[in-house]
Amino acid sequence: MTHHPLYKFSLLLLFLSLLFSALPQPPVQAADFTPTFQRTDCATFKIEAAQIPPSHDVICGYVTVPERHDAPEGKTIQLAVVVIHKNAPITRAPDPLFIAQGGPGGSTIDTYASIFLYRQPNIMNSDTNSRDIVLFDQRGTLYSQPNLVCDEMLELSISLLDVDLPDEEVLQRSLKALQACRDRLTNAGIDLAAYNSYENAHDINDIRMALGYEKINLYGVSYGTLLAQHTMRLHPDILRSVIIDSVVPTSVNFVTEVPQTQDRSLRTLFATCQASPECAAAYPNLEQTLFDTIEQLNQHPIHIRITDPETNQSYRALLDGDGFFYTLFMALYSSEFIPFIPRMIQDAQRGEYSAIAYLLSVLTFDRSMSYGMYYSVLCAEDADFSPQDANTANVYPYLAKDAEKDLQQIQQVCQLWHGERFDSQADAPIVSDIPTLIINGEFDPITPPAFGEQVAQHLSNSYVYTLPLGSHGSFLSQPCAEDLMIAFLADPNTAPPQVCPANNTPDFLTRSKFLPIPSLSGIVMMKDRQIIASLIIYGLHILLLLTIVIVWPAARLFGKSRFRDTSTATQTIHALAPWLPLAISFWNIVLTGLLLYGIGKLALEENMLLFFGLPTLFTPISIIAITIILMSIAMAWVTFSAWKHSAWSTLRRIYYTLLTLSTFTGIFLLIRWGLLQSLWIP
Repeated sequence: MTHHPLYKFSLLLLFLSLLFSALPQPPVQAADFTPTFQRTDCATFKIEAAQIPPSHDVICGYVTVPERHDAPEGKTIQLAVVVIHKNAPITRAPDPLFIAQGGPGGSTIDTYASIFLYRQPNIMNSDTNSRDIVLFDQRGTLYSQPNLVCDEMLELSISLLDVDLPDEEVLQRSLKALQACRDRLTNAGIDLAAYNSYENAHDINDIRMALGYEKINLYGVSYGTLLAQHTMRLHPDILRSVIIDSVVPTSVNFVTEVPQTQDRSLRTLFATCQASPECAAAYPNLEQTLFDTIEQLNQHPIHIRITDPETNQSYRALLDGDGFFYTLFMALYSSEFIPFIPRMIQDAQRGEYSAIAYLLSVLTFDRSMSYGMYYSVLCAEDADFSPQDANTANVYPYLAKDAEKDLQQIQQVCQLWHGERFDSQADAPIVSDIPTLIINGEFDPITPPAFGEQVAQHLSNSYVYTLPLGSHGSFLSQPCAEDLMIAFLADPNTAPPQVCPANNTPDFLTRSKFLPIPSLSGIVMMKDRQIIASLIIYGLHILLLLTIVIVWPAARLFGKSRFRDTSTATQTIHALAPWLPLAISFWNIVLTGLLLYGIGKLALEENMLLFFGLPTLFTPISIIAITIILMSIAMAWVTFSAWKHSAWSTLRRIYYTLLTLSTFTGIFLLIRWGLLQSLWIP
């Protein structure tokens, strides 16, 4: 059996992007080094002045820190920092909220800047109080200098998109690309071993000092929760409070637990759907359907088109069962996407992959992730395992079959990447009385609620909340998570009130709730050049039909206008001839208007339904589509009758034939976009 190389290797890497436990004694932060902050144009971080709301002020710049904190006289690096605050005349809290992104290797600025500027979440917008938000790209990540982004990996992924190779050959090519990345970075004088969690934690203190804050509140998500725990160990005095969302314990070897965390999340999804009468009726045997589809795709891979969001270039990609599962697994990270996953599974069983193609486009062409930072942290801090340590007890056979092999491949990667290996002295849990809010997501596929509860056992002043509808990273995806954080930041020493709903049943997407338009995501993104070209053709088709307004009256004035056959039926058809193109144009315009309104409405609401179709409110689109089809058939009959009875002039018959062909071109385009599939999709 061979598997698609891109997805198989990506599955191995991205499953493990949140991690670690075995850490060394931390390097001592030099007391005689003074970090400095230098402002820069926010456009450097792709934040344009026009994007900044008038009510807010944004300061961008770099904080200079040692590459190794125990060698302050040595090389320095620059950390990208963005500070956001309200400039209205309100009281500003002295303690900001620092945001630490996951990964390791994720860009905090790339992920959160637009969210805080566009959404302006309530956590920074109180009418009576304001708190600075400090976004910092950790060392080695996207906007910091240097970054450890491995373009070689993206280039390899693109080159293998439509290639089916044995796993071993894919691994060898991947190792070669990683070697090229490592050589390039080390030749540039970068000390890869200096890019680890302890240096990261010292960086947080340096940023605090450079910006002039006495104490901070620290929010960490995913790997950021591990970084927050390290900061609690190394710099407890600077922390007013800590919020950890989707927790990675210091005392758990995260890598070996992946099969268990995957299995738990899948079983939670299946059980929740089964407990919902509507979901159970719409998607019976969901569990079996998933694994049957995976097996079918592994035996008979299919081709889909994915589009690079940055370049708009489309690629033909091979999708096998492993790639399909990888995409669903990544969808489980998002609480917004969970209600749609049963539909995605059923769609795939029927051969519909529009949502899968969109998600894979985003995942495949992500240029914000710094895999160099990822490997430096992973290989130094959590590679102390044996392949036999993979915890596969009682998990689905599909999840267990390659678990040991995946761990072996990680070890091969780390042997190539090298770096300093740490001992296990820091495996002990963090013991602290710093006020800590712990947020778990019930559906989290990679950091289960048990992880957060385990960390809380050693934090005497902590509050644990598991969000029934949450997944991985609940802040800004679950409103109640933000409410918890606001209450906690106002008084960290008091447990926030329980504001999250007790119901853990997502509003699963079923056919009764939407009008399926599988290709809607492609239309929305406007990334596929073929779709753009077809939209232009569609517009020309409507304009051609509208020429009847000029041509038909002129023909009646200057040309022969009656059928030679004078039967009542034929004369009726002749009378209808000019009105049919007008009616079809009208209904096409109405359909287009409804479609644009529906797309705009869902886009403004940031509703994930946009990738599947429109709400049932837009069911008239189907009725309009049927009307257009029937009128087009009527036009075809008129055209046939005109030629049969030699009605009108030859030029006029040719013109009407072109109009008829145009109507069927429009129907073909509507079918190609999936707008008519709602007529037969169950």
